[in-house]
Amino acid sequence: MRVRSAVPRSAPGRLPALLVLLVMTAVTGLLASCSRGQPPPGEAPPSLHPVPSPSQEPPPIPSASGLPGRVIGLDLADTSSGFALLADCPPSPAGEGGCAYHVAVLVSAAAWEIRDAPLPAGDPRGLGAVIEAASPGHARLTVPGGFAEEDRVWVTADGGRTWQPAPPGPSGTVGRVPPGAALTKTDDGAVAALMPATAELRTLAQQPPLTGTGEPGLLPDGRHWIAGTDPASGLPAVAVTAPDGGGWQPLAPLPVPEGYGQRVTPRGTELAAGPGGLYAFLTGPMPGLTTGRHGAGLLAIDVSDDGGRSWERVWTRAQDARPGSLSGVPIPAADGSLLVYAQDAIYVSRDGGRTFGVDRPGTPPEEPSLTRAGYLLRDLGQPGYYRVSADGFSWRTVVLAGG
Repeated sequence: MRVRSAVPRSAPGRLPALLVLLVMTAVTGLLASCSRGQPPPGEAPPSLHPVPSPSQEPPPIPSASGLPGRVIGLDLADTSSGFALLADCPPSPAGEGGCAYHVAVLVSAAAWEIRDAPLPAGDPRGLGAVIEAASPGHARLTVPGGFAEEDRVWVTADGGRTWQPAPPGPSGTVGRVPPGAALTKTDDGAVAALMPATAELRTLAQQPPLTGTGEPGLLPDGRHWIAGTDPASGLPAVAVTAPDGGGWQPLAPLPVPEGYGQRVTPRGTELAAGPGGLYAFLTGPMPGLTTGRHGAGLLAIDVSDDGGRSWERVWTRAQDARPGSLSGVPIPAADGSLLVYAQDAIYVSRDGGRTFGVDRPGTPPEEPSLTRAGYLLRDLGQPGYYRVSADGFSWRTVVLAGG
């Protein structure tokens, strides 16, 4: 390192000995500082927690305390609006009156407001109710019907201040997926859109060009996807909505993993997108795998760097038994890593899904999903505890707690 003295020399000759000593002391201290990894004077110290570039701030979803009950359902329409269904239940089943229900409404990036829910107090079926955020101020609340009974549905257009009964099924059709809309499957297997302006369901006029489809999923860029079977080849396949929401674009079919064609029939595919491109996770039943919230057996992972026109198989269960299952959505993060929640651990890959290591051993305490507000981790042991992220790397903790 070269340091230039700022002391002027007005005439030839030697500097006074004291001045020379001061200059040399400053130089020695600066060199020592650099050798210890400390920044030169005037420069900021390096961060102890470096953030990859690019990295996004997590969605500004606020926490809330003193809510009237625990959260039994949460849906976010975007980063500043959403609805949470609350149940205030007696301490034990022997308590009188049963559960009372309320709705917490995210009205801005800073505040939740409490509304009355249209569910009758004491109705145990309310614990299985589903709340869906259609758009800011608009939501749909569904209580599953009992034996030979239809679902009961209410909608709100004023942020939960009032609720009106609504038909349980779709009301007509729609030509394209409206911006910001959520997609769902109806009882007859059709794909319908939750209309942002009314919270009603409308069947898509153009259905996916696949058979045996599962539930629709979401990509970080806002497009929707659905997995099923390619009718021409009989292979697993995925279709995504067009950028303008009109129609579907089928991706290239996915080959069945070698050695599993006769013993295991693939049942589903999970699509994810990140810095490495598109990831297709082929799943199916596996002997000895506990089902339920631990997900399905993971059979193979394919990667596409051309938008799904072609696939490269990078991982199969035949080459590595870990991760053995898939729970929730995979998370391709901004730093290039790939997180997979499985039955026995959270696994991470840093080479595009080719190999995995254990990021956290044991049954995962959270379940990951992708919402219109970003990634959401739901704590399985503590209702109302969440973490949210825009890029799968930087996370914010959100706590919606009762009194």
